[in-house]
Amino acid sequence: MKKEKSEILIRRIFVRGLILSLLIILTIFIFTKSLLYCIMFSVGSGISFLGYFLMIRVVDRVIGKRKGIGIFLLTGLGKLVLISAVFILISRYSEPAVLFYLLGLSVIIFSIVGEGGRQVFRSFKDGT
Repeated sequence: MKKEKSEILIRRIFVRGLILSLLIILTIFIFTKSLLYCIMFSVGSGISFLGYFLMIRVVDRVIGKRKGIGIFLLTGLGKLVLISAVFILISRYSEPAVLFYLLGLSVIIFSIVGEGGRQVFRSFKDGT
């Protein structure tokens, strides 16, 4: 089985997430006819992408330098504070808005799961 560079894998997860986000935004707009719900989803999706890239950079830095656990914990806390603050603001609007926000936060997870499934099927194809 051919090894892939991590940059290619990260880019593929990002592109898969963007395509998934666009499809979900289109679906939300078709079914709800609400631009506000699309914005709520986009905010959640943007935070999930930001958290994903921040995690990659911080973990690479911690592994590379063998120190910096404090910055790792601080960025995790910062992400949680951002997610919670936006959640509190959105929860004051309506319940469906919260659901669309949470769906947006899940986009990167769906993208990673999709890439994992791709890797599994690729390994079956290669016979390993």
